[in-house]
Amino acid sequence: MIRKAFPILVLLIVLLAPGAVAQRVKDIATIQGVRNNHLKGFGLVVGLPGTGDGDSLLARKPMVSMLERLNLAVPLEGIATKNVAVVMVTAVLPPFQRPGGQIDVSVHSIADASSLRGGTLLPTPLQGPGFRDPTVYAVAQGPVSIGQIPTTARIPNGGIVETVPPTEFFTRDAIYILLDHPDFTVAKEVAKEINEDRKLFQASEGDLPEYDRPGPLPPIAEPVDAATVKVVVPEKFAQGDPGRTLVHFVSLIEQVSLSAVDNEATVVINENTGTVLFNPWVRVSPVLITHNNLQLRIPGAPGVPERVMPLGEVDLTNDVTRPLQEIIDGLNALGVGPKDLIDIIKAMKEAGAIQAKVVVIN
Repeated sequence: MIRKAFPILVLLIVLLAPGAVAQRVKDIATIQGVRNNHLKGFGLVVGLPGTGDGDSLLARKPMVSMLERLNLAVPLEGIATKNVAVVMVTAVLPPFQRPGGQIDVSVHSIADASSLRGGTLLPTPLQGPGFRDPTVYAVAQGPVSIGQIPTTARIPNGGIVETVPPTEFFTRDAIYILLDHPDFTVAKEVAKEINEDRKLFQASEGDLPEYDRPGPLPPIAEPVDAATVKVVVPEKFAQGDPGRTLVHFVSLIEQVSLSAVDNEATVVINENTGTVLFNPWVRVSPVLITHNNLQLRIPGAPGVPERVMPLGEVDLTNDVTRPLQEIIDGLNALGVGPKDLIDIIKAMKEAGAIQAKVVVIN
C-alpha cells in the first residue's frame, strides 16, 4: 500500500517551442576579455569587544608592522590583540570599472577570533588577480557588517578602486563570443543568426540596396568550437567611423535574436529542499521501476505511469521515449514523496533511462 504524501515541488523551466520566444546573444554568452577580476588582501579588524585573536602571534606581528608605519615603536610583547582580528579580505573587480569607483568587500577571519561584530577594517591594499601580481587595484576599509556567520563579514562599497587591469575584447580585427554553456549546436546557431542579421550590415555599410534584397549576406561569424564564435568586425567599425564605433558593433551583436536555442537536456536536483528543476527536452526511455513497495512500468506508448502486474507484461523493447514531466505527474498522483521521487530519478539515470544530464546539489 502506498502512503499518501505531499507532491514533490517540481519546477519546470518553461521554454516555449523554438521560435516562440527569441533569446538574445547577450542572454546566453559573454564577450571574450570582458570578465571579473578577483582581488585579495591581508588586513586587520580592530575595535572588537574582546572577541579578537587573543595572544595569536599571527595577529600581533601585523599589528606591530602597522604601528611602525605610523612611527610608533611597540615591542611584540607589548601588543594585546583581544580586540584585533587578522583577516583575509576579498573583492570582485567588475570589468570597465574606473579609478575612484566603489566595490563591495568580503572579510574573513583566519585566526582565533570568535566574532568580527562591532569591528572596523583598517585600510587594506587589495592585490590580484594573480598571486604574483603586486599591483594594488583597490583599497578596502570601513566598519564591517555581520551576517549569520560571526567570523565572516561584508563592507558594502568598502573598496575604492585605485587602478584597473586592461580590458581587451578586440583581437586581430575580430571579437570572440563565449557561450555560457558550451554546445556545438548552439554555437552553430549563433553564427548563423549573426550572419543573417541584415541590421548589422546596414549599420556597417549604410542603407545600401544590395542588403535589402533577399539572398545570402557575406558571412562575418563562424563557430570556432563548442564554446566560441568568432565575429570579424567590419572595417568601418574597426576604424571607428562616426556613428560606427566598436562599442556600437558589440551592442548590435548582443541584441541579435536567436530563433531556436537547442539547450542540453538537464535535470537539477536539490536533495535538501526536495526541489527538481528540468527543461522540456528531458525524455525517459521505457523502464521498469521497483522502489520500496511500489512497482511501475514506463511504457513507450502514451499515457501516465501505471502499476504493473506480472513482470512478463512489461515491454522493455519499445524505444519510444516519454517526457519526464509526465512521469513525475504520474508519480505524484500515486502519492510518491519527494525523497522517493528523487531516488527514482537518480536510479533511472544510473540505468540509462533518463536521456539528460542529472546534477545533484546538497
